[in-house]
Amino acid sequence: MRRLFAALISAFFVASALTACATSSGVIPGSVVNLGQIGEISSINPDISGSLGGERNADELANLTTAKFYELDAAGRLQPNTKLGTVEVVSKSPLTVKYTVVDSAAWSDGNPIDASDLLLSWVAASGRDNFFSKRSGSGLMFAEPVGKSNVGDRSITLRFAQPVADYETAITLSVAAHTVARIGAANLSVAEAKQRVLDAIQKPNVNNLAVLAQRYRSGFNAWQGITDDKLFVSSGPYSVVKCAGVLRLQLKANTNFNLGPTPTIETVNLTYFADATTAVAALSDGKIDATTTQDSGLVTLSDLINLTSGITDPKANIAVKASSTAEQIIFNFRPEGRFSDAYQGGEEAKALKLRQAFMNIIPRQRIVAGLNGAYKVALADSLVFQSGSPYYQASVRDNGLSGYLFQDVEKASEMLAASGIELPMKVRVAYDINSPRAQAEWILLRERAASAGFKLRAVGGDDLAETLRTGAFDVFIGAQPIVSLEGQNVFSLTASSFVGFESAKVDALLSEFASAEDERGRASALKSIDAELIAEAYGMPLYEVAALIIYSDRLAGFMPSPRSESVTWGYQNWKLSTNK
Repeated sequence: MRRLFAALISAFFVASALTACATSSGVIPGSVVNLGQIGEISSINPDISGSLGGERNADELANLTTAKFYELDAAGRLQPNTKLGTVEVVSKSPLTVKYTVVDSAAWSDGNPIDASDLLLSWVAASGRDNFFSKRSGSGLMFAEPVGKSNVGDRSITLRFAQPVADYETAITLSVAAHTVARIGAANLSVAEAKQRVLDAIQKPNVNNLAVLAQRYRSGFNAWQGITDDKLFVSSGPYSVVKCAGVLRLQLKANTNFNLGPTPTIETVNLTYFADATTAVAALSDGKIDATTTQDSGLVTLSDLINLTSGITDPKANIAVKASSTAEQIIFNFRPEGRFSDAYQGGEEAKALKLRQAFMNIIPRQRIVAGLNGAYKVALADSLVFQSGSPYYQASVRDNGLSGYLFQDVEKASEMLAASGIELPMKVRVAYDINSPRAQAEWILLRERAASAGFKLRAVGGDDLAETLRTGAFDVFIGAQPIVSLEGQNVFSLTASSFVGFESAKVDALLSEFASAEDERGRASALKSIDAELIAEAYGMPLYEVAALIIYSDRLAGFMPSPRSESVTWGYQNWKLSTNK
């Protein structure tokens, strides 16, 4: 296998030494950093992901083009960014939050950031119309503005119908309101454009809001390239200046940026590769300086590590860490799902027993052992906590997952037979066919399923996102956010669950989580949620997904992100090596 992958990219392995001058502060004239991404970029609006897996690339673009109220520090903790403004909890019951930008806050074109931009961010994520925001599952879906906003106002206040965990990070400044409004209406002044956005949101005109949504989701499409430089407006340290299509973007530093950490590199080129192998080949050839990836296609992290070890001039460095996601097997609780209460005629106990039977055939230990033969992964024994959390061990001890430590086909068979369901029970399993992890998990899961009375069928194919959207599946295999991590929305377990999970007990515990006064109280509620998810057979955690960052010695100031999922995090630290 090693020879195969080495042969695939041997033609690209060429020695290269790149040099540049660095200064202690400010943008280095003529400096260039080239970064590799896997997949495509469908829109230069970083709030639009476009396709399954597109969120990662959108997030990477957002790191460079979007000012944030909170920044992730080197320890993975959220820190307030007062250079942009403040997020103030006005009331805890009901949760009411005021978002304020500093008086000097401005877009890269010099126009002020104001209430029209903040309200556009809210409405895009609120679920109204079809904005296609990647934040549509955030806590903003439960928020409503308090009072009326005007052009020039520097703040908005949102009242939430229920507690949410992500109110600090949910408002983003992805695109300017005046930019969106002027798509197809270039004659509008900035003030008129801002007012048009406010009117579409604050006045009951469905057509105007639909037009706004269409421009938001489609006006920044990268598919055919973008020539209108009026769309290249950002709130962050960099702005897109060239977009020739979905495979390459060029960004330039905003030299007047003061709403967060300031950039040092003048030009950043983002190149999008079909797979990790070609990205590593490009790094070997000196065409990119860093890339991040997970297993994809035929290539595993182990293969990539082996390939990268041969890159020595300039040296390629490797960082492998657990990311903010965990591989999980989750049941579909929507009416279309065969393990749901509704599908089983409202018989909750029967549906629960069927889910528990299926959980008994999941070969967790074999799945993790197979991965550990290639590289170290952390077994996930919690549906809520990361293994590095100080509360992880206590939760694992009591959450009930110990009842599923080993694959027990005989027990599953007995439970299935006792349910009275017609055998074999047909089960549609949705997973990403381009993920070698999911492929291996599917094979191991299918291996003994028939012996227990389950007849598995793979669904999803090349359009997994559509399968998940329609609910035409019974079990999902794939990576999901670790909901206890900062920046994640634990309320998404029930409120915006893509599998339609509902639980009065979990909702009560989420309210307990929201009302807790300190970290220990919140952790106690999360611990109870973990146990309740296992008790209700929500699904099965497998392992924490590892992410790989590869970066060249040319980037002397490069720092791997705290969760190894980003090459754009820490842009303010970038320097270019003077070594040849």
